[in-house]
Amino acid sequence: MSRHLGINKDLEPLARHVRRAGGRVEITRSNHVRWTMPSGHTLRTGLTMSGPTARARQRAIEAELNEWADRHQ
Repeated sequence: MSRHLGINKDLEPLARHVRRAGGRVEITRSNHVRWTMPSGHTLRTGLTMSGPTARARQRAIEAELNEWADRHQ
């Protein structure tokens, strides 16, 4: 099974990080990405994650991963 999700190439490392931390990253049938954080919190984004709103979501995902990592060290 391929680990490549088909999302924006800049987000592939973020998707791998979420998966390594115990989260899930799924492409929905409506061409969105469902990011389930290790904490259980779920975020939905567009498939390409372009634009200011998408970048804000990317930062939120990164911040949540950093908080999770800090609690589990």
